[in-house]
Amino acid sequence: MTAARNRRRPLAAVAAVLALVLALAACTPEVNRTYDLINASRAQHGRAPYAVNLDLYFKAQGWADQLARQGYLSHSNLTQGAPPGWQALGENVGVGGSLESVHNALMSSSSHRANILSTTFNHMGVGVTRDGAGRYWVVHEFARL
Repeated sequence: MTAARNRRRPLAAVAAVLALVLALAACTPEVNRTYDLINASRAQHGRAPYAVNLDLYFKAQGWADQLARQGYLSHSNLTQGAPPGWQALGENVGVGGSLESVHNALMSSSSHRANILSTTFNHMGVGVTRDGAGRYWVVHEFARL
């Protein structure tokens, strides 16, 4: 019994890593660009890059889709869809004509900038949806795990 259980553990770990790799590979270029903008800002301020969290990614993408459908900005229920074991949560939401304009607007807001440059949070997920008018709806989900 113990030998069979020990053989399953590495398989479960491999399956979890494979799921993460597949999910991140499915990220759009817009999501990847947004991660790059955030982590470049962090690097400019001497901060380590955020680790990507799959739960936060799915939450962020789902909320970005919702915002684009409803056509106005609002915050999600932070704890809904949060990863297990979270100690702190935060969220940024924005809309604009380009990913850079959304990022610059968030960096110009003290509370949103604080989330991006936080030393409290260590994981994040990003969601991006482009609506029929060409606007980008962007969501950043942050957590301390």
